[in-house]
Amino acid sequence: MPIFILMLIGYFIRKIKLADKKSLDVMNKVVFKVFLPVLLFYNIYSTKTADIFDGKLIMFTVIAVLCIFIVGYFAVLVLSKENAKRGVMLQGFFRQLCNFRCSACKLYMWWNECTCCGYGCGCNSRI
Repeated sequence: MPIFILMLIGYFIRKIKLADKKSLDVMNKVVFKVFLPVLLFYNIYSTKTADIFDGKLIMFTVIAVLCIFIVGYFAVLVLSKENAKRGVMLQGFFRQLCNFRCSACKLYMWWNECTCCGYGCGCNSRI
């Protein structure tokens, strides 16, 4: 939601002509080339890996990806008789099922959701 609000503020600034197109282009370059990398570095540097590591989620994701790849491989072998097209079909199959993988991870996180605060923290505190 905050990104959407920032986009609306930028649109509003442009509409009321507080800044011209050239100024907005310069600000856009500064944000993407300076501030975004600094923010990403800070977020990664300040993250405590032990707090966010979830071995079950990683195993679930690895198993889901392997299952999708194996199903796709055999599906391509059955559906395509031309060897030259099989690589392209497998790659397309794998890319299309990215949504399935993301949905599977969301389902996993929803299944393990903490009932007290709505996050998967397992804090067991009742609000």
